[in-house]
Amino acid sequence: MLYLAAPRLLPVIVFLLLPPLLSVYWQKVMISLAVFALLAISWDLLAQSGMISLGQALFFGMGAYLSGIADHYFGLAPLVAIPLASILGGAICTLVLLPVLRLRGIYFSM
Repeated sequence: MLYLAAPRLLPVIVFLLLPPLLSVYWQKVMISLAVFALLAISWDLLAQSGMISLGQALFFGMGAYLSGIADHYFGLAPLVAIPLASILGGAICTLVLLPVLRLRGIYFSM
């Protein structure tokens, strides 16, 4: 099974090892690339399930905002701020979306 996982793991390993070797500009470009790739993957996942979520970008942006707040005001390192923002954003998303879980169709997308 390693021959199936190796082509998928190789780009991940390269993206994890490459940033310390690059300039600050290219590090920012790679971060933007990763952010938009995650957003595209999440939209694709919902599209394959046949659902449309218009509020998904809100929660994605809320996680980014929380990460910026943790970095700027609390001085947390990005390696701490990003997972913390993901957890807090997920918790807020869960609380907001609990009443919406049973909705289907156009009501789910709103």
